[in-house]
Amino acid sequence: MRTLNQKIQWAIDLMREFEPDNGYVLAFSGGKDSVVLYHLACLAGVKFQAVYMPIEVEPPENYTFIKQHFPDVVWHYPARSFWQVMLKAKRLPDHRFRWCTTHFKLRPMRRLYRNRIRLVGERAEESKARASRPAVYHTANGISVRPLLWFTTDDIIAVTEREGLPVNPAYGGDLRRRMSCVTCVFQRKTTLLYSMDRWGDLFTDMAYMVVFYLYPHRADYLKARGYLTPTEYMSAYYLKLTPPRWARFKATHDLDADPIVLRVRQFIRRAQNGHQNPLEKPRFGNLQRL
Repeated sequence: MRTLNQKIQWAIDLMREFEPDNGYVLAFSGGKDSVVLYHLACLAGVKFQAVYMPIEVEPPENYTFIKQHFPDVVWHYPARSFWQVMLKAKRLPDHRFRWCTTHFKLRPMRRLYRNRIRLVGERAEESKARASRPAVYHTANGISVRPLLWFTTDDIIAVTEREGLPVNPAYGGDLRRRMSCVTCVFQRKTTLLYSMDRWGDLFTDMAYMVVFYLYPHRADYLKARGYLTPTEYMSAYYLKLTPPRWARFKATHDLDADPIVLRVRQFIRRAQNGHQNPLEKPRFGNLQRL
């Protein structure tokens, strides 16, 4: 079993071994993994350009964090907003159709950096799929190098603290949380509840799209599947319940006591009572483009 220092040296050696003449493209998100990856790339002395592809549903603190601490990161703004793409997709992103990742991350990276070698902050600990891939692998999006492959969350926290690296305020002081898009359905329940409480306005934006666009467009289909109201549809979505499981859940649980259902109800009420249409909001709030 490697020590932390051995893992750091392995990561540095890996980046040096595969360094391309035109330098790496480092996929940067502002999260703890990409901050450590950026730091190790600097230690390795390899040539790289960090790039960031923002989405409107990320923690607003993330934008100012990156601008303040990583001013050399190149920002690639999407042509259409998250809400505009949702309107076209006519559904919420899920495991069957994860259009958000495809549209806002994979396609832009493939289009802008088709023949470049990427540094990515993926770790084996995060999922079985990521653990199954080698440190260097080829995909339709190009070649990816994964220097953090064998790092654990404890390792990432240790490097962050030991090296005095900046910490994104979106973590709320808890680096064991996974930072992702605020409204992401793939969050753990504890992180989801934290996100709902901290960034309720973004969930109300989501509720607005459900109430006024997505549910009306598919109302007959969704009702036939057992989602009788927009609230039920959005609640089942965040509880990750298929129609049969949602039916059993309603029959066996007190919906008035479920923390996710209660929050969704609140977001739906806000959306129905004067909340601004997210399609009409300024892109990325008041953030000035770099």
